[in-house]
Amino acid sequence: MDVLVTVRLWLILLFGSLMANSAYANIYLNDAPSQSLTSDALFLEDPSHLFTPNMILSKNAPHWFESSSSVPNFGHTNSAYWMKVTLTNPGKKDQERIISLKTPLTDFVSFYVIKDQSIIDSYTIGDRVSFNIRRIPHPHPSLKVKIEGNSSIELLVRQLSSTPIIFDMDMMPPEHFYQEHMYDTAKSSFYYGILSLLVIFSLYTFWIIREPIFLIYAAFIFFRVLVQSSIDGYAFQYLFPNWPILQNFNLIVFACLSIGLFAAFTREIFNVTNQLRNALNVLTATSFAPVLIMFSSLQFALIVTKLIGIVMVFACLGIACYYAKLGIRIACYYIFSVLILLTTTTYFILTRFGWVPHSDLTAFIFQFGLLAEVILLVILVSRRFKQEARQRALAEYSALKKSQHTDNLEQLLQHRAFHHQKNDLPNDLLLHKNYQQLVSTNDFNNQGLVFLKAHQFKEFDRTLGANCTDRLTQALASYLNETLCNYPSIVTIEDSDSGPLKVAAMDASSFVLLVNAESEKKVESLCRSLADHLSQPFNFESINLDLNVRIGYTFHQRNPSLLKPTALDISSTEMLDELIRRAKIAAGLAYQKKTFIQAYNESEDLFNERRLSLAAELRSALEEDLLTLAYQPQMDLKTGTCCGIEALLRWKHAEHGYINTEEFILLAEQNGLIKPLTLWVVNQALREFKEIRTQQDNLQLSINISVLNLHEPKFLKVISDALIATNTPPNQLTLEVTESSLVTNDQQEMITLEGLKRLGIQVSIDDYGTGYSGLSQIHNLAAQELKIDKSFVFEMNKSQSARTIVKTSIDMAHDLNMTVVAEGVETLQAEELLIEMGCDISQGYHYSKPVSNIEIIEWLKQHAS
Repeated sequence: MDVLVTVRLWLILLFGSLMANSAYANIYLNDAPSQSLTSDALFLEDPSHLFTPNMILSKNAPHWFESSSSVPNFGHTNSAYWMKVTLTNPGKKDQERIISLKTPLTDFVSFYVIKDQSIIDSYTIGDRVSFNIRRIPHPHPSLKVKIEGNSSIELLVRQLSSTPIIFDMDMMPPEHFYQEHMYDTAKSSFYYGILSLLVIFSLYTFWIIREPIFLIYAAFIFFRVLVQSSIDGYAFQYLFPNWPILQNFNLIVFACLSIGLFAAFTREIFNVTNQLRNALNVLTATSFAPVLIMFSSLQFALIVTKLIGIVMVFACLGIACYYAKLGIRIACYYIFSVLILLTTTTYFILTRFGWVPHSDLTAFIFQFGLLAEVILLVILVSRRFKQEARQRALAEYSALKKSQHTDNLEQLLQHRAFHHQKNDLPNDLLLHKNYQQLVSTNDFNNQGLVFLKAHQFKEFDRTLGANCTDRLTQALASYLNETLCNYPSIVTIEDSDSGPLKVAAMDASSFVLLVNAESEKKVESLCRSLADHLSQPFNFESINLDLNVRIGYTFHQRNPSLLKPTALDISSTEMLDELIRRAKIAAGLAYQKKTFIQAYNESEDLFNERRLSLAAELRSALEEDLLTLAYQPQMDLKTGTCCGIEALLRWKHAEHGYINTEEFILLAEQNGLIKPLTLWVVNQALREFKEIRTQQDNLQLSINISVLNLHEPKFLKVISDALIATNTPPNQLTLEVTESSLVTNDQQEMITLEGLKRLGIQVSIDDYGTGYSGLSQIHNLAAQELKIDKSFVFEMNKSQSARTIVKTSIDMAHDLNMTVVAEGVETLQAEELLIEMGCDISQGYHYSKPVSNIEIIEWLKQHAS
């Protein structure tokens, strides 16, 4: 029984298959609005593009096959495909039908109408053919045919495309075709209208609030519209109907821009940073690869565009899931919108492949998904800015609650910005500000500036402690301001609650006054009056302190006709800086000269423009060998004979004449020239000393070096090589280093001095008494000679204290087994006094001024005779 049932079923299936094969190519015209042509059609693949209608209609026609799908989809292929179907009109009246291919993205579609094995009509249409020559102005390839009553025709359709080849063809009466076309146009107009409104709304929002995300979003929707219009055929129809070659090219370009902007939108909506931002940037850059590929292979470029789009969507979806996991609510809207697009796109693709039944809903489902996505993204952006606006409102509310505190804080910060931290006096910023105002109102033409410097603050800090020094700073500021209020010529810098403030603090121990005086003598008189007050001990917490104040001043008379009535005069700022610089230098000179007040003198300014010029010219003088050496003899006070000579560097400038040695040595130290300069002096002096020794063999050569030379790793080797090159015994060379430049605890200095001692070279401490070293500290420096500064020798005949200092220094040096040299001996009386004190060697104009190497040889000859 089961066998009979099975056989019957097989016979029914076989009969049904035969009937289907006999009727597959026949489509009978009826009154239905639309009839599908592809469900009963035959198909043929043409890989080499060689088939013609005549070949197909011949007896040796190739093999045709049926499609298993109602909408055959042959995908991306280089082959051409043919479709054959028979259209039969069973009625007596002639019938007109419009045949339409529902896939507008097709390069070439050729229609052949055949009757009685003859071609009665043929027509080629597609994206590679100008739109203006179409018989029916419709975005989809369409053809109008007429079938006589009680007759039939065959329809051959050949399709060739770089996009997927899909045979989704309908046949309908003209009135139904145009009605459907109007209906589709209305739907598309509604769809594109909404998207256009979103673009305009986003651009308007960007123009109002200047947030770049709205501009990115508007561009994203705009290019999505262009992509969709290209897929629907409207771009080809309306934008470039005479340029069919642009159809697929613009599709790729618009799609790439849309993908890149989608990544940029994702990056901005989540404020993506770090590695995720870099990954999105790489994907964005990759999205434009199809634009480069399309010129070589359009078909491959379309495939790559789709793959990149898929990767980009899933990458952005993954980023949204990551932020959703972090608790960011707007990520949920983003995920939902992307999932809607993915769902509708997948359904659309399934429909195009014939796996899902075709209907009006499926025809528009992709547009529906895109529309839903962009609307949800608008809601997403709006929600984000709503959250940000709420946060800003909360922040503003919090700021309002703290406004009073903020105002007080701002006033405090402003006060601190214009006042010294320790003494609460106006600082240099407030001084500059008020100076500009004074100049702009022409109230300050005769400008005097006074700089006060208290030199004992470091000692106070070490003795009394930092806290006590801070109180001293405040007490001194109050004392200065109370004192200065009695001088009407001193300009008020600030009017405070406690009264006018007339002094500005540069630091805790330096102060500046502005003086509006008629002449420099008036400024000098004011400074002397201040010196009388400040030279007295300052009482601080029952302790009398000597502040050791030094006063420097400068004066400048402006030309009122050159003043500009503006508070922002840059030249006035530069003028104040220059006045402060000059007064500060004058105060420094007052300290060096041990006087209370000092006027600025350009000739004593080592930091003026002349000095900057000399710094460059000194380098040239050294390179061009324009420096010379002079020699001054040193006399043994016990024997009365010459025991040595000191080499002194000289520079005769072409414009300024002889430059003070201390001035250009300081330039060399500050500009990195001291090392090559010392090397030149040592080599030149030893070469000339070699000739001088021929006159007197037992002479000692003294050369001044900088303490910076002691920090050179190769200094010992340089000296040793120079001694060997000139065959000079090391014990006949003395290297002099000034006391004030030595740092007794510097390890490198100690190492170099010990190395000189091992070589047999004598070390002399020059200008003793001008620094702060004790004899015990000097003894630790491995020095064998001590040179008493000439300032003490000059004063021996006038000052008992000077004689005491010299005598004490000689005795203590002898106790430390050091030789004593006295500089600046200019009279016989000074020589006799030094002999009486037991000094070993003297040097000065009493014997000879510094002379050249030739002249010192003659001097030695005369002295020997």
